[in-house]
This record gives sequence, structure tokens and C-alpha cells, in this order.
Amino acid sequence: MNKIKFYFLIAFAAIVSVSSCKKTISLDEVGGIPVDSVIRTEADLNGLVKSGYFAFAADDYYGGAFQVYSELPADHLDGVTLGGNYLSAFSRSVNIFNGDNASLYGQISKPIYQANLVLDYIGLASAAGKNELMGQAKFMRALATFDLVRLYAQPYVAATAATTPGVPLRLNSERQKVVRKSVAEVYAQIIADLKSADTLLSLSNSVYATKWSARAALAKVYFQMNDFTNAYLYSNMVLANGGFGFDATITQRFSSGRSSETVFGLIPETANPRGRFGRLRDNFSTLGAGLPALRLDNAFYTRATANATDKRNAAWYTSRNGSYLLSKFDTAYTLPVLYTTELKLIRAEAAAESNTNLPVAIADMNQIITRAYGAASGLILPANATAALIKDAARRERELELVGEGNWLQELKRRGAKGEAITIRGAVYNCPGLIFPFPSNEIIYSAPGLIQNPTGGCN
Repeated sequence: MNKIKFYFLIAFAAIVSVSSCKKTISLDEVGGIPVDSVIRTEADLNGLVKSGYFAFAADDYYGGAFQVYSELPADHLDGVTLGGNYLSAFSRSVNIFNGDNASLYGQISKPIYQANLVLDYIGLASAAGKNELMGQAKFMRALATFDLVRLYAQPYVAATAATTPGVPLRLNSERQKVVRKSVAEVYAQIIADLKSADTLLSLSNSVYATKWSARAALAKVYFQMNDFTNAYLYSNMVLANGGFGFDATITQRFSSGRSSETVFGLIPETANPRGRFGRLRDNFSTLGAGLPALRLDNAFYTRATANATDKRNAAWYTSRNGSYLLSKFDTAYTLPVLYTTELKLIRAEAAAESNTNLPVAIADMNQIITRAYGAASGLILPANATAALIKDAARRERELELVGEGNWLQELKRRGAKGEAITIRGAVYNCPGLIFPFPSNEIIYSAPGLIQNPTGGCN
């Protein structure tokens, strides 16, 4: 076990884990009590896992900031009324002193730190509990690292990934200066952690990640890398064997009744069901008399609502005072992070890209199309649909199904990395402004080793 050479403040605030109403400790990297005096038992390790999942649900991460800051640089939002930090993200001019960027980076780093503490002190676990704790820690570390590398580094291009700067890889909890590993090294570590989690985790868990969660994450990671063979392998593994449902209605995904599709997701607080995901709801909310901070671009709104038979029109979109709004998150009680609809989109497009298992891909797309437009829709794919037709349908429905969820920017980057001529609001897919700079405190601490991302927007 590595000895922690830094000391940590223990915050006994009312920190509620994602899984239950039990309070647990949070260890922050600012002076105080030796961590060795706090982490003494297996129960303490379980508390760290709970704290890690709580960190995922915070407003500065999946509770809203991750989605907001993934959507702002893309091309679905209207920037006319934006100001402050939101405007700088929309205009691709975030600087190292942007407070929201610092909070986002810091919050995404928390599950990594909690996971590393668990792994550093895993010797305290019993034989019966060791594998589950290690698996949860590796899943948390992989998922958060995947989010960091997509936001703070250029996309994975197989030919150049070994020389493209990625993000720091923190694989233990010691406070130390870091350098950036290559994009290839970062993705290799993410995959290694997820494959390890797959072997360690159980098939079922009423609260935390399972083997299916690790496999779903692998499908998403491989798809982002344009590795379609493995993206199909892992998405098919979950969809064919995991027993997860497909919601009959569009609105069930974020409802209080919870989605049958969720492979890994975050759930409401027991005592306050609407206490989580407030930043996601509030930034898009159409419930009040006023207008929300984030409004849809007219061109996207027109495209998204063009088909009058699309049930998503009434469920997710509205207009008010000349502004176009997304009501998708108005009643968000739960937050699926890895779920069936996206896995079907991954499996269908991966099959089309590799021109294999097309009947499976056609069935996936027709299930999504039927739910959205009805069984009589002219968009239903024929049994002999070509790979090109399947891919076009998958890309069209991905944009519409996952709107507002922080996916579209990374999808455009993935396609650009694949060699397509992609521009995003007039900017090439890999311009400097489409990734965020590392916050000033990270740069100052690690100077001169941690090289900052180029600045200069996307001119």
C-alpha cells in the first residue's frame, strides 16, 4: 500500500451518496488530518466508493456542467443572449481563469482520486469484498478519465494518437506533479481499467456499476475511437445478454419512474427526489415564466421538428417569445449515463461501418424509428437496407435522441477524426477552441511539466 505523503481535510458535511441516504466522508486535497487516520477498515473503502459516485452526480459534473459545457461549443445552441463563462465556452475562448472550467475539471477529477484511494488501501478489504471494491474503483476511474480526455484533449486518431497530447493519468492518490500522457496512452488505460472492472464486478448490483456497465462503457469508448469491431462486440454483448429493456415512451428516460434502459445511471436523493441534476434542469427549463439560459439554435430546432409525426416534437421542444427551447429535462429525476438507446445506435452504426450483421442493425434502428415516428413511418428501414442507409439513419437519430446530453460535440469530433470533412459552426473539428484549457491551479502546481492546450479559439 502506498503511503500518502499529503494530508487531507475531512469534510463531514451532509454528503449523500448516489446510492442511499447514508452520510459519508469526503476527502479533499487541502491540508488537515492524515488520511491514514481515516481509512482504516473495509467500511471506509465502501464510503469512498459512495463518495465517488456522489461526485459523479454533483452539479459540476453529470448533474449539469458536463452536459452544458459539452453543448456550448457545439452547434445546437443559440449564443445571442449568453454572457460570462457560458459565452466564452460558446465562442470557444475559455481561458485558464474561467471558474466554471476549473470547477468542471476539479469535479471530474474527484472520482479518480476517490478510486485511487480505494485501490491504494485495498489491502484493508476482506477476501469477499476485495474484487467488488477494486471493480467499482476501476470503473469510476475509467469513466471520469474518459470524460477528461474528451474535453481536454484532441480526439483519438489512430495514426497520430501516440504523439497527440492527452491528459494527466493519475493512477495513485499521492499528490504529485504530473505530465500529460498521449491520447493513445490515456485510451489504453481507460480500456485496461474497464476490462479489469468487467472481470471484477458482479453481474447485478441494485446501486452501483456492474459487468454490464463496464461493457457498455467499453462499447462507447471503442466507438469514440472508431474501432467498430470492438464497439459492436461490446454493445452487442450488453444488448443481447444483459436483459435491459427498451422504453416504450420517449419521456421515460429521465422520469421519476426510472428507465428500464439504464445500464449505468444516477438516481435521485431519497429525501429530496429533485435535489439532484438541478443544473441540467435549470439551464434548459421551460417550466418558469421566463426563458432559460440555454436556448436552441433556430436551424437545429427547425431540423429537429421538421417531421410532424415525430413524437419527440411535443415531448421535448417548445417555443416562446421567439426563442426555441428544449423541455427534455424539465422533469429529470434520474440520469441514465449508459443506456439501451445509445447502445443500439452504437451497435447499428458499428455494424454498418464494418458491413456486418446488418439485420441486427436494421432491427435496432427500426425499433428507435418506430417509437419516435410510429410503425407506419416512411423512415422504417427495409429488410435489405444497405450499410450506407443504416449509417445515415443511425446518425440522424443519434442527433435527435441524444440532444442536450453532451454527446453531439464528441460525435462530430469522432467523425472528423475518422477523416470526414467536419466543421462545427464554421470551425474545423480539431481547432484549439473546441477543447478546454487546463485550469490555472493545475498548471501552476505541475509547472513546468504540464503543457497547456493551445489558445486562440477557432479562427
